[in-house]
Amino acid sequence: MQKISNSEELTKAIQQLEKQQSDEIIALKEHFFATVESFKPVNLLNDSIQSIIASSELKTNLTKLAVGGASGLIAKHLLVGESSKPITKLMGVVVELLVSKNVIQNADSIKSFGNTIFNKIMHRFSDSKTEE
Repeated sequence: MQKISNSEELTKAIQQLEKQQSDEIIALKEHFFATVESFKPVNLLNDSIQSIIASSELKTNLTKLAVGGASGLIAKHLLVGESSKPITKLMGVVVELLVSKNVIQNADSIKSFGNTIFNKIMHRFSDSKTEE
C-alpha cells in the first residue's frame, strides 16, 4: 500500500478497505451457510451413502455375495429338492451354506476358470466358422 499524504487519499483508502471488508464479510457468510448446510444430518447421510455406493469394493463384495447365495440355493435345490424330512432339510441348509461360503471365498479363481472355459468355447466356435 502507498503512503497517504493528504485527506483525499485517506478517504479513498478508507473506502477501498471498507469495500474489501464488505466483500469478505459476504464471502464469509456464504461459506458459513454452506458449512451449516453440509453438516445437516440429511446431507451427512446422503454424502455417506453416495461414498458407499461409489465404492467399487462394495460392488465387488455384493456381487460375490449374490453369486455365492444363488449358488448355494441351486446346490441345495439340486441335492435335496422339496423334501419334508427335517434331517434332509437340515442337510440342505448345511450344503447351501458350505457351497455359498466356498463360492464367495474362491470367487476370483472361479471367475478366471469360467473365463478360460468361455474363451476356449469361443475359440472353437470361431474355428468351426472359419472352416466352413
